[in-house]
Amino acid sequence: MDKNFDLETNEDQDGLSVELQTQHNFTAKRAVQINGYRKFQESDLAAASSFLSTGIDVGLRQRFTEKWSGTLNVFYERNEYDGFDRDDDLYGMGAAVRFEAKKWLIFDLGYYYYNNDSNLDSYGYDANQIFFRATMSL
Repeated sequence: MDKNFDLETNEDQDGLSVELQTQHNFTAKRAVQINGYRKFQESDLAAASSFLSTGIDVGLRQRFTEKWSGTLNVFYERNEYDGFDRDDDLYGMGAAVRFEAKKWLIFDLGYYYYNNDSNLDSYGYDANQIFFRATMSL
C-alpha cells in the first residue's frame, strides 16, 4: 500500500497490507476459521492520518440442525497510530446463534465483549455489545 497526502504536514505512508483466511471442517457440522491481517485504517483522530492494524480472529462454528448453528469467536488486534503516540491492544470474545429461515433469509443473535487497552488511559475501555442482525440475499 502506498498513500501520498496532499498536505505536506501529513507523512506519506507505504507498507505491506495482507489478509489471510483459512477454514478447516472437522466434520460436516463443526469447523474452525482463522483470519489474520495487517492493514492501514483511516484514523478517527485529527492528529493521526491513519493507523496500522494487525490482528487475528479465530472462530468455531457448530451446526445443531439444518437451520440452527452457533459460533464462538476470540480475537486480538494491535493498532499503532501514525503521527500520534497511541497504541491500542484490542481483545474480544463473543458468541452468536444463527437461524436460517430460508436460503435467502438469515437471523443472528449474539453477544461480544471488547477490551481496548491503550497506552493513553483516555482511549482505554470495556464494551459489551448485544446484536440482532437480519440478512437477505437475492
